[in-house]
Amino acid sequence: CVKSRAVNEMRSSLRRDAFAVLLLLAICTALFADVLFLGRHFYIRDLTRFYFPTKQVIREILLSGDFPSWNPNYSAGQPLAANPEYEVFYPPQWLILLPSYDFGYRLHIVVHVYIAAIGMYLLLRSMRLKIPGAFFGGLVFGLGGIVMSNINLLPILFCAVWMPLIFLFALRFLIAPNLRDFALAALFAGLQMLPMEPTTLVQTWFLIGCYALYRAWYDHKSRIRGAIRNTMLVAFLLVAGIAVGGVQLIPAFDHAADSSRARK
Repeated sequence: CVKSRAVNEMRSSLRRDAFAVLLLLAICTALFADVLFLGRHFYIRDLTRFYFPTKQVIREILLSGDFPSWNPNYSAGQPLAANPEYEVFYPPQWLILLPSYDFGYRLHIVVHVYIAAIGMYLLLRSMRLKIPGAFFGGLVFGLGGIVMSNINLLPILFCAVWMPLIFLFALRFLIAPNLRDFALAALFAGLQMLPMEPTTLVQTWFLIGCYALYRAWYDHKSRIRGAIRNTMLVAFLLVAGIAVGGVQLIPAFDHAADSSRARK
């Protein structure tokens, strides 16, 4: 009887969580309905002058059957896949390959609002916040200043929205190390590294490191041993994330070494 009651409570909680997630998606969709369904566009700053035409170049190269290693259209040609600014290896950007480039371009931006809102909701629920509090937190993060102000700066947006999901599984891994949380934390860390926006990457791992030391400080058995253990766990996560993002990191560092800035 007790077990049956616990199962029913868990199912009820999952249903409420699912409803909260769907409501978050519905609200975000409603607020961006003009972009998703009425043909309105994001246009401020770099969105019109750089990202819209650049991503169309990537689409045309891919649909022609070539690997996007070189952009022949800018400045008499320049490396394409090796430059993280083009985000060739970043999976959400592959939405630009939809039959309508115009819609795919708009969707690949809006989908990051969904990722931000749902990721923050899941992170807050993992911290034992009740559903209304987690829902409010997800809504504020997904539609708040960090995400909205960076819609016109796509590399920052594409890095920032993954922070809650990285924190969720990294914190779970630090509390109780296991392969599933390790793999998911590394996966989302790797996705964050593909756009390779440095300030967001540094902030993400600084906060994870601080949490690791915080947990060690409250380990009354041995703070020093706990700090060493947690530091090693964070290092393992970071290396795994780098391995996932290596498809972009390796050519990017090679490209940076050959750039004019490196020679100054």
